[in-house]
This record gives sequence, structure tokens and C-alpha cells, in this order.
Amino acid sequence: MQRAMRRAALQAVVALFGVTASVAALAADGRIEINEACAQVGCFAGDPPGYPIEITAPGSYLLTSDLVLPAGTSGILLKSDDVRIDLNDFAVRGPAVCAQGACGPVAGNPVGIGYTGTPVRRASVMNGAVVGIGGNGIRLGRASRVKDVLVSNVTSRGIWISEPNGHVTGCTVEATGFSGIFVQRPASVVEQNAVSASGFQNPNPTIVGARGGSGNACDDTACPRYRRYYMSFENTDGAGARNACALGFHMASLYELHDPSQLSYDWTHTPLPNYDTGLGPVTGIHAWVRTGDINTSGLSTQPGRSNCLGYTSNSPNDYGTVAALSVWWDLPALSATPWVSQTNQCSFAFGSTWCVED
Repeated sequence: MQRAMRRAALQAVVALFGVTASVAALAADGRIEINEACAQVGCFAGDPPGYPIEITAPGSYLLTSDLVLPAGTSGILLKSDDVRIDLNDFAVRGPAVCAQGACGPVAGNPVGIGYTGTPVRRASVMNGAVVGIGGNGIRLGRASRVKDVLVSNVTSRGIWISEPNGHVTGCTVEATGFSGIFVQRPASVVEQNAVSASGFQNPNPTIVGARGGSGNACDDTACPRYRRYYMSFENTDGAGARNACALGFHMASLYELHDPSQLSYDWTHTPLPNYDTGLGPVTGIHAWVRTGDINTSGLSTQPGRSNCLGYTSNSPNDYGTVAALSVWWDLPALSATPWVSQTNQCSFAFGSTWCVED
């Protein structure tokens, strides 16, 4: 009775203003329903018949059946900020199948749920599945959230929050053409997710952009259980070392690296064969490192004080500090356990720089 009264009231408003768009069905709790039947005629004002279903107004939306998409078509296209979608244990389902060597992009790069043009912000998607999309599975903008969603067999990225302050939690992502989960820094959180079989079209890490969240599981070394670090091989002098690290990383201070057991070495940035490292770091190779010392004198030749004038100098008259993880035969007297250090002239284009995640 209550639902019928809501619908009658909405129909009266539509008739009063001469609006010809479809009338939205409302769930008992007031959320706007989306289902396969309404997709054929338009689910609400601003949504033309057929796929994609276009959401043009903020609000809370509830899936009440699976959505079965034609090939190369977006499912739910967001054209408004502040949209909340509860998949209600249903799926947005297309026909794409993603396997190694057979996971190519589709013309127009459609999306299962999200935007394809202007980013939509403060959106949330939860409690269901997005499967078989010939493009991106879920694509949202700033301050958006994805929770408890299965994403499988999408030919581009599985879950993509393209601006900062995203949150992805409790999701399972597998069989993607590019990265399984891709978020933008700063302040994006990725936690309690399981990601596997990503990069079938282009060899991308399972998770990109997330600082170490808790409880993630993945089938490659990019899963950020801990803050990541690596040794860059950019052949930079003392003035160039601070710009040698990849996006999302910065030139490390030794004290950021001092206990490697609380860090995760990222081999995706290191062009060396890891002969006997397992998943651990390179040892015995010195690289530029910040000292943390407030003294920026370049004339000191003391490791831990020399810093190429705050790593701005490439003069042969100035010195900077380089450090290495010690190999087992290093004398204890030389080791700032487990590190050893020395100085180099700032003009020397040294082969390496230590980098740590922002």
C-alpha cells in the first residue's frame, strides 16, 4: 500500500508538469529500483529506453534483478555526483570473457557501472557483481567507495577510482585486461581485497596506487600488505636523485627503510634478475639515500651527514650519502645494521637511488 501511494504521487507530479519520462519504481525504503524490465523502457526521468541505464540525479538506487548487457555496452552510466548503488546481491552481466592473450579492449571502452566522460564524485557501489564487461568494471571519481563487489572478466581495469580519496574494501577481482584495482593518491585506501589474474591484455600489477592496506591478498608482488620500497636504477647525480623515483614514491630517508621486515620490496621497478632474493630486496649495492640531517653542508665526507646540499648539488666538490643492505660477510663495525653506508661525490652519476612509497 505504501509503495503504491508513493508511485501514484510521483505519477501525479509527472502529469502535472507534462513530463513524458518514465516513472521510477520505489522500494519500500524509498530507494529507486533498477532492473532488467525497466531498462527496456527507461527506469526513471532522464533515462532513455535500453542500455545503458543513465542516472542523472543524486540519490540511492537498488538493483532488483540481474542486468544482462549486449556486447560492447555500458550497464549503469553515472552522470551525477552523489549516487549510491546497492546491487542487492544481483549482477551487472555482459558477455565478455577475459583470458591470457584474449582480453582485448572494446570500441568505446564501456563501463559496467560508472562514468565514461566527466568523473562522478562521492559515488558508492556495493553488494553484488560486475561480470563480463568489454571495458572497465567499475569506474568512479573522487571520494568514492566500492565495497563487497565481485568483478570478473573485464577487458580493462576491474575497479578504477580515478581521483584521490577512494576506498575499496572487501572486493574480489579476477581476470582483467589491466590492473585489478587502480586508485589515485593521496589518501586512497585499499583493504581486505582478493585480486588475481590481472594484466591479461597488458602486464599490469594486481593493485596500483594504494599505500599498504591491511589484509589484501593477490597473486603477484604488488599486493600492498606493507609500505613498498625499491632501488631505482636511473644513473642520477646528487642533484637528480630526489627526482629518480616513480610516481607515488619518493627518495627515501634511511630511517624510513631502517627495518626492512616492516616493508615490502617492489620488484616491478627494479630491472635486475632476482637470483637469490626470493621476494626480498637487493643487497650489497649502494644507492643515494636521504640522511635526515638538518646540516646541508656539501663539504662533509661523513656518511649520514653528507647530503649534496640537500640533494641539490652535482658538484665534484660536494659529497652525498649512499647506503646498501649489507651482505652477510660485512664487518659489524661497518654496518648500521642491517645497512652499510659511504659517501660519493655529488657529480658522480651513481646507478641507484632508494625509493619508498609516499
